[in-house]
Amino acid sequence: MLYHGRESYRKNSQLILFNFYKNLLLVMPQLWYGFNNHFSSATIYDPLIYQLYNVAFTSFPIAIYAIFDRSYSVKYSLQNPDLYRVGLHN
Repeated sequence: MLYHGRESYRKNSQLILFNFYKNLLLVMPQLWYGFNNHFSSATIYDPLIYQLYNVAFTSFPIAIYAIFDRSYSVKYSLQNPDLYRVGLHN
């Protein structure tokens, strides 16, 4: 339980930042486009492309990250309790 809790906390922290930056990259060009077009109703992205971007950059990296990412083995994590202090201090 300690190992999976630590891994879950670590992965969730990084994926929240990933989603924040993904959305920032999606919204900033639209904001710039809005300033240049005096906030007209024209859109920079086709709605289908907008949704494909969200699906591709939200689900695929998270699935790949969840499957392949391991920071330490279960045995090493249980033998070194100092690894769990990071979650308490951050």
